[in-house]
Amino acid sequence: MRTSHRFKLLLLLFLAGIAAPLTGLAAGDVVWSAMIYASNGSAPLPPPPEIAAYSLKLQHIFGYNQFQILNQHRELMESRSENWLIPGNGFYLHVGAQKTRGNYLLNLQLYQDQRLAVKTIALLARQSPIFLRGPLSAEGQLIIVVAVE
Repeated sequence: MRTSHRFKLLLLLFLAGIAAPLTGLAAGDVVWSAMIYASNGSAPLPPPPEIAAYSLKLQHIFGYNQFQILNQHRELMESRSENWLIPGNGFYLHVGAQKTRGNYLLNLQLYQDQRLAVKTIALLARQSPIFLRGPLSAEGQLIIVVAVE
């Protein structure tokens, strides 16, 4: 009886070890994606609450001091892959996200006036948002942000 109990415990630990790498991202993760218009203002407005945590990093990377969210989307990741489309002032962002070992593999396509402007594949991990420089527009630039919340 004792040997059977020990065998069951070892089998359970073995199976947990196999499954552990596949569960780095929990079912029900939320992936937030946004198209942001960045510009320089003489009296910049405070950043929107959704990007307040990233505003200093965005200023440092892109050189702009004012950020406005054109459109955003939160996707509940209930299956291994999800797709969504974000429209915004002549731009459309298609995001395809697929769960991989502890991360998300993203297929990002940015359309400008129904013309493919940018297409890229990126790996998204927790605590590591993705910032992509988009086309210049008027007095600023489009920035794409994708993060796991």
